[in-house]
This record gives sequence, C-alpha cells and structure tokens, in this order.
Amino acid sequence: MSAEPVKETYTKTNKVGETPVEIKAGPTCGYWTIKEKSMVPQSTTSKVKETAVEIKDSPFAKYTRACWAMRLISDYQGIQGDDHRKWLIDQVARVLLGAPIINFRCATWENSTEKEWRYEVGTSTAYEEWVRRMEEGDAYDPGICP
Repeated sequence: MSAEPVKETYTKTNKVGETPVEIKAGPTCGYWTIKEKSMVPQSTTSKVKETAVEIKDSPFAKYTRACWAMRLISDYQGIQGDDHRKWLIDQVARVLLGAPIINFRCATWENSTEKEWRYEVGTSTAYEEWVRRMEEGDAYDPGICP
C-alpha cells in the first residue's frame, strides 16, 4: 500500500531564538516544503501539551517504512556533528529493518492551532541482528540523539 501525503501543516520547533519553519507535506510522503515563519518559537511563548495518539488515528496512518525513513531524513537533515548524523543513519536503519514507531504523540500549544508530531523509533530483531553483523568487523556506533 502506498502512502498518501499528509495534508496538514505543522511547525517544527527549533532551538530557542531560531526561526521556526513551517513544514507542508508534498506530493509524496518523503517530500517536504519548508517555509520560514517570522515569529517567536512557540516553545518560548506558551505552554506545550503532548497527547498520546495512535498512528492509525493520525495523518500518518498510511505511512510505509520508506515514508518513515524519508520523514526522519526530512526532519533531521540539518543536524550538525558526526555523532548526530550517525544517530540519524541508525534511526533510518531501524525503521527500514522493521522497528516500530513508538511513543507517538501530538504536541500543541495554548493560544495556537499549530501541531508538532513527535515520535521515537523502537528496535526489532532484524535491526539487532544487523547491529551484531556490523560489530563483527568493527564496533557499531549508533550515534547520539540531537
């Protein structure tokens, strides 16, 4: 089953003081249009509320593993530092090797209609086996979460 694009706009929260970016889903699950918004990040101006959401009840219900991998790349493509890039590669490998998306939630802010989708990537037997094979030749480094 192929994924349909998310028909929703959300704001990606940046570090305090940086300009937030508006992300709009494009024609495929892995294509994102980024548009800067001139405003103070929500995280500095209002209280955030996170709500647990089932993926099946979200705009991402039809996402495939490839779509999640592309989502990770889109969300974290600008991270700096080798350890953080290794983390991104590890997260993409996890998704492609069957690890589930866990702790899926929607962040909202008071006095705003904007949303931010948050999630983590779990582990799988295939991923664990892949790591073991990687470590046979050299130590595997999963990196550090940004």
